[in-house]
Amino acid sequence: MSGERIKIRETGRGLRMRFLWVWLLGGCCGFQPIFAGPWETGGKQLEMMGYALESEVFVGVAARGHAPVVEWYLEAGIAVDQPNAQGRTALFAAVAQGQAAVVARLLRAGADPNLPDPDGRTPLMAAVAREDQALVEQLIAAGADAAARDVQGHAALHFALAIRSPRLVARLFPLAAFPGGPCCEGHD
Repeated sequence: MSGERIKIRETGRGLRMRFLWVWLLGGCCGFQPIFAGPWETGGKQLEMMGYALESEVFVGVAARGHAPVVEWYLEAGIAVDQPNAQGRTALFAAVAQGQAAVVARLLRAGADPNLPDPDGRTPLMAAVAREDQALVEQLIAAGADAAARDVQGHAALHFALAIRSPRLVARLFPLAAFPGGPCCEGHD
């Protein structure tokens, strides 16, 4: 994780205030550097440019697989399903980047495996697109809806067929309640 430095420091006596300095030199969240804090552990929300800065950072660290920082945010009371400015949740971002440990922690914290991104893609679709059988199994076990469709009418099964993954097709086919009706390309 070159070019990156994360520092978490708790300060104050009885105030239970926390400071989180995050320098993401790779431009993960579009900010260089990022400062989120202080805020009370119960979670006062920082607002910047019309969206929550803390959710932007939370989604970014989840995507990069920083489990200790994700854990810290969860302990501080962040809304686990709060999307970033692009409309993606921490779970979606972690799945899209193949961060299995972070995905497991977010699911234990109650993340909704069926919340789509703005294009209607669910975390299950992102796991299938990555051809990541372990993440697919994690999401299905957490209640992911295999029949959900994106804005183009594609279900997770369509993604598995598109990447020609027989294992994923075999896993998703019985769960898909075969996506009734044609997809955007007229296929059944």
